[in-house]
This record gives sequence, structure tokens and C-alpha cells, in this order.
Amino acid sequence: MYDPLRPNIPTLLRTRSLAKALEYQTRNGATRFALVPRDGSKPRIIEHEALTHIHVTNAFEDGSDTVVEFFRFEDSDIFGKLGKAWQDPSDPTDPRAHLTIDEWPRGHLSRFRISKSGRITETVLSATAPMEFPQYDWRRSTLEHNVTYACKATEDVGHYNAVTRIDHRTGDQTTFDFGLAQTGEPLFVPRTAPLPRTTAGCWCSITICGSIVRSW
Repeated sequence: MYDPLRPNIPTLLRTRSLAKALEYQTRNGATRFALVPRDGSKPRIIEHEALTHIHVTNAFEDGSDTVVEFFRFEDSDIFGKLGKAWQDPSDPTDPRAHLTIDEWPRGHLSRFRISKSGRITETVLSATAPMEFPQYDWRRSTLEHNVTYACKATEDVGHYNAVTRIDHRTGDQTTFDFGLAQTGEPLFVPRTAPLPRTTAGCWCSITICGSIVRSW
């Protein structure tokens, strides 16, 4: 799938920075879901009103429907809020200054069901919060999964500092808070070798603790 993410030409010419110029132009475009048949036949392109996302969790077939899961941001100005923090750290002498974010974009986990006729319906799976980098047990790739994990910020200011677990069967969401540490993009490691429908395991994530200047 792809969203209407394009460079703002005046900003690009003024700053000469593609990162600063990128923006979701949700008023001038649509999100497109591309379904590619396994038999090599012609892909289907289904359009939806413009959405804002970065990472997809997983996609799977449910009967004749296709289900796609990802975090949907509620504010389309993601790069506008994050770009300055990435490019212009408040303290250039501090190697961790770029990790200070004034405001993380908020969003919710959703599944979009695409029917054989091309009808798209959304099911919201979590409350709105600053979350990203969705993960699951990769052994269930292209299969339905019951648990999604993600990085989460417990405060509006600062980096992601927690790991959250969303159980799709019960709707429960539990969060482990690392405090002042900063969590990076994670990797899920399953606890068991067989492929159960409900998976358990642990997360491997680069976690930076600014107070002791150490990562683990």
C-alpha cells in the first residue's frame, strides 16, 4: 500500500532537504492498496481516502477478504513535527540530542478489510496513543495473528520509552515502561519452536539510557 507522501516543492527549493520537504498531502490524493495474486495475474489496485502510516504490521487472507494491519496516524503532519527534531538538534554537541522529540504523532492500530468487490472497512484495535514500529511473531507472516507489539511513548515529550502489547482476542493492552530509557526499533523473538495460534516471547530492542550513556 502507498499513501500520498510527496515533497513540498517550495520547501524543497528553500531548504534543499528532501526530509524537511516530505509531507502527506491527504487533501490531494488517496491511499492505494495493491493486491498481488500469487498466481502472477494482474494486481488489483483499490483506492481509499487518504491515510497516514509508516509501517505495516502484517497482511493475511480471511476467506475471500484481505486484511491489512498498521498504525494509522491521526495527524497527517508527521514529518512536519519530526523533521525539525531530526535535522536541527537543539544541542549539536550532544550525540543524543536528535532523540528528543517535542511531540510524537498520535495514532491507533487498525485493520483494514478489503472485500472481493473492493469494499474497504476499518476496525480500530487500540486506543489513540503515540505508538509505532508494530511487530508480531514473524512465523505468522501472511497468517492471522492475535497479538501485536509496538514501541510507545508514555509522555508527550521525549522518545519512545516503552513496549506495549495488544491482545486482539480480549482487547487488553499492557505496557512495560523503561522510564528515562529510549527504545528503538524492536525484533520479536518467539519463546517456543512450534507455531501456535497464540504466541508468546520476548522483545530484543536497542535501549539507550541517557543517564549512564549506555545502550543494551
